[in-house]
Amino acid sequence: QMIGKGAFGQVFLGHLGSTQVAIKQFDSTAIKSEEFVAEFAQLVDLRHKHLVQFVGAIIESKCIVTDFMERGDLEGVLNDPGNVFSQMQLGDFCLHIALGLEYLHSKGIAHSDMKTQNVLVDSNFVAKIADFGLSFIADSEKRKKKKASGSFRNTEDVGDNVSNNPGALAGAKGTMSWLPPEVILGGSYDTHGDIFSYGLIVNEIITRSPPFSHVTDMNQFQLSIEVAKNDLRPKWT
Repeated sequence: QMIGKGAFGQVFLGHLGSTQVAIKQFDSTAIKSEEFVAEFAQLVDLRHKHLVQFVGAIIESKCIVTDFMERGDLEGVLNDPGNVFSQMQLGDFCLHIALGLEYLHSKGIAHSDMKTQNVLVDSNFVAKIADFGLSFIADSEKRKKKKASGSFRNTEDVGDNVSNNPGALAGAKGTMSWLPPEVILGGSYDTHGDIFSYGLIVNEIITRSPPFSHVTDMNQFQLSIEVAKNDLRPKWT
């Protein structure tokens, strides 16, 4: 049963024995087989209660199998008016994500697309970080020297309007309105960028509104410029 569809493939609900699992199948044209193997190989040894658990992979059909998270992504959970949370419960979401991120960073891995859409929630309202296909090894010298350009990510090239560097955001990882200032201005993405994005997540959890929702007269591109050049930040209530 298909439960989701994105720019790079589809997500299905399946069963492994009696256990429900999520099966993410990538478009065969979106990623090469060797890139696919390299991406999932780094997931095998990652084990933490606040990461969506990697179960396995099917190389031939480019599928990654993970835990199935019953309540979907955190953005949807927060936007559902039927979900009433205490301040303590909202704080728990913040803590869950922080612990998962701390673990990733301890392994030298930057997620590089942290946002509430990439945090999934199980039946007990435990939050877990998902979508490691977009991550990279932060301490790899080879990747440090290269502008971030994830295989699984939808690249948003905003050209040389961002800074004086031609094509400043060309190949940048992440989602435009969640990008840290240094990445918007053409720098590479590392664990520090995850922390900036985590701050936006905390704001969204506490206010239950998207980041920068108070700004109504700018598109995502304009917002990113304001974030990078004029220190635009979300408003706290």
